[in-house]
Amino acid sequence: MASSTIRPEALANELGVSGKLVRAYLRKSFPRTAEAKNTAWVVTNEQAKQTREHFLARRGAEPNANESLSAEALAGKGTND
Repeated sequence: MASSTIRPEALANELGVSGKLVRAYLRKSFPRTAEAKNTAWVVTNEQAKQTREHFLARRGAEPNANESLSAEALAGKGTND
């Protein structure tokens, strides 16, 4: 059975960005209760999906709804800077 959560650092590694950027996005997009602050952050599948879409959109890529957004799928995508 697939895991229903992911850690921000693992998501950042998958996306090829820093954990700091992912956590900043998560704080802005998915605010946590005061009790949850200063505790380990666990990202749900829906939060991870939205985070992937956000960072892919920043790169100018449009994710295919039928394609898994795994590290392998992202490995060949670079920026055109």
